[in-house]
Amino acid sequence: MGMFHYKAVLREQSPDGVFMYSFYPDFLMASDVSGTFTLNQDAWEPNITHAAGAEQKGLVSTDLRCVVALTAKIKAEFSATGRMPREILRIS
Repeated sequence: MGMFHYKAVLREQSPDGVFMYSFYPDFLMASDVSGTFTLNQDAWEPNITHAAGAEQKGLVSTDLRCVVALTAKIKAEFSATGRMPREILRIS
């Protein structure tokens, strides 16, 4: 079983409530590997707009696993504070 070090950084917010995040499938060992996803706080279903290619680069995580885990953490932070986080880390 591996340990995963995920990170998301808010890049922009559109007027209609869509948030764009950069995601890092392994911010410790491969900080240069990143992609982007969008998230609407009403639906909470992420859309990967630019794949990081974690699988092809030999990382343990997959892009989808990373983004789904980060979305859950972003949603929990939003539920607790009422704001979308600027940066979020998830270690699992």
